[in-house]
Amino acid sequence: TSTTKIFTDVNSTTNKLFEVGGQVSTIVDSADTSVGVGLMFLDKGVMLLDISRSFDYSQPLSGVIDAVLADGYNPNFTGSMVDLLTSASIDDVVDHFATTRFSGSSDGETSITFQNVTNINSSLFFSRMTSDEFNYSANPSYTDTDNRIVVIDEGQ
Repeated sequence: TSTTKIFTDVNSTTNKLFEVGGQVSTIVDSADTSVGVGLMFLDKGVMLLDISRSFDYSQPLSGVIDAVLADGYNPNFTGSMVDLLTSASIDDVVDHFATTRFSGSSDGETSITFQNVTNINSSLFFSRMTSDEFNYSANPSYTDTDNRIVVIDEGQ
């Protein structure tokens, strides 16, 4: 059984904070935008999720982990997300998130996807001029005293 949750940074272009790390917007649950689930550091492209709000803590988990036990590992781990976070090594927690939450499960299901919307702001200017007013051959700023085209690199 899987559930789908959609998180968004809706209104991030208007609700930005400016911190030492750059611009920051809040990631919210799209079903209830008053529920924040993380932060998006816009200038760095870093998303930070609060696992207590973005993952189901009651979801059953099982597998082999390097647990904090006398023999060093627990080959038959079963429990919840809270049990994993309190029993597993940091490596196992990171491996769990990287292999099951981000890359998908064994049946090919996608776990996390990203959608980027880019707003392009542009301005068009129209100027009515004749061809000899603003081309390099008639404009004195484009040529030097020897009538050579002015370039940045010498010798061209």
